[in-house]
Amino acid sequence: MNLSESIEVLRLMCDLKIPTNSIFCQSLLKKIQREIGSLTDLNFINVEELWILLKKMRKSTLVISIMNDLKITQKSFNKEQSIYSMCSNLYRAANSMHVNKELLISIMQSISNYRGEIPIFSAISIYNSCLKFPEILTNENIDFRKIENVIITNSKQVTYGHVCKILLTIAKLSAQKKLHDPYNPELIDSLISAQLTRKLSFENEIEILSYLQQIGHLNTNLLDDLIVKCLEDQFLIMNLSRVDLLKFTGVLSICVETPPLWDLIKNIILKNKICKDITIPLAYNLTVLNFRPQQLISEALKITESKYYNLYEYTRNQALFVYQVIKTLDKDYNGPWPSRTVLKAILQQKSIITHAQINEDVLCTLEKALGGSEYVQSTLLTTYRHFINHIVVMRKGGFPMAINHSDNKKTVTYIDDIIVPSDSKIIAILYFDTDNYLRNINKLKTQFVLYMKSIEALGYSVIPLNLKEWTSMSNKDKIPFIMNEIKSRYPDEI
Repeated sequence: MNLSESIEVLRLMCDLKIPTNSIFCQSLLKKIQREIGSLTDLNFINVEELWILLKKMRKSTLVISIMNDLKITQKSFNKEQSIYSMCSNLYRAANSMHVNKELLISIMQSISNYRGEIPIFSAISIYNSCLKFPEILTNENIDFRKIENVIITNSKQVTYGHVCKILLTIAKLSAQKKLHDPYNPELIDSLISAQLTRKLSFENEIEILSYLQQIGHLNTNLLDDLIVKCLEDQFLIMNLSRVDLLKFTGVLSICVETPPLWDLIKNIILKNKICKDITIPLAYNLTVLNFRPQQLISEALKITESKYYNLYEYTRNQALFVYQVIKTLDKDYNGPWPSRTVLKAILQQKSIITHAQINEDVLCTLEKALGGSEYVQSTLLTTYRHFINHIVVMRKGGFPMAINHSDNKKTVTYIDDIIVPSDSKIIAILYFDTDNYLRNINKLKTQFVLYMKSIEALGYSVIPLNLKEWTSMSNKDKIPFIMNEIKSRYPDEI
């Protein structure tokens, strides 16, 4: 066990409130004390983390002795305004109970202006500390790219634990949609390439891929390596825990196409005895992967009906997705379905209400392009509760058809209630945000592609609208763009 691992175990023991005077804790502290003398500027993350842990512990003779040794080690570092001292100050400022943003800005600017060499572990700490305050990076013009480049250049020195922490930070900030977007595909791929040279375990690869899934980043090398491990030892899948089996089936959906050798792997998954305990989430993951074993689907929809009001909203949405796909794309299914009461309850969910928010710019552009508000209907549902942001109806010859509706913005309308002449076509427009895409290849994630196919199976054409691209588009280009999208859906008919 190296020093970093020892400190991590010590942190866990503190969290579990294991007494400092326990035999195991004392042995661990003595081991750490023996290694303090080997600390260098490269290990300053360990210095800071250890110092914080020791301050929290009961002050025994051993703890005080280690703290004194740590002070001596710190003083042996360059006393000038070295990169170590700047990193140390940043770490403390970023983790203080009372954050002083002016101090943080000053330290970040000093690091940004630093022209000397930055050790890799210093760069990692700077990276993590800075991303706790992404608004400062955006507003103060900090040269954050310099720090990323240090990590990229020295990626082979980055440990698995630090890789996971970096990816988790990127995933969290990407989900929060902060002004500073930390996503850097070059950084991510360099870290993964370096980890692959170390022969990661099956579980570690699943963990990294789960972060990539959250970020929306496809790395085929890591995915291929995971698949090879599966085929070399089928028991890796069959013995996965509940959490890891869900992660495994979830990360496979990051593929644009069906995962490599999927026909072999999908049957191994069902041999895992834990499957029966995670019916709805597993049914969702496998449905996204275009594998719909009837027994599993049937059990998932039974549970949706019998335990709907006890399910988390996230699980309810998974069940709804399975229901929609089976209803529209699996004509051979002959199992149970959720009742109307359950389907009606789905519409009251916060996620549905939030999703119903209309982008005023998109709506106004559609109305202007087509000739008025009567040609656009917003906030619609299909018979199977797919949500659609807008529809337009185009007649043969390329002319829009007026749609009767009471309130274009607030009333949820069932698309089946709209009467459409036989020579006309309903075109549905769906919003998709950044987190709906695989960002490094700019393709929709598999579940959203399947969602569109499910709507198209009802006879409608679907236009996926990338809201980020829409926002960056100039106003003069928006009408030609949206009209071209509409007309290109059925060029022979419209």
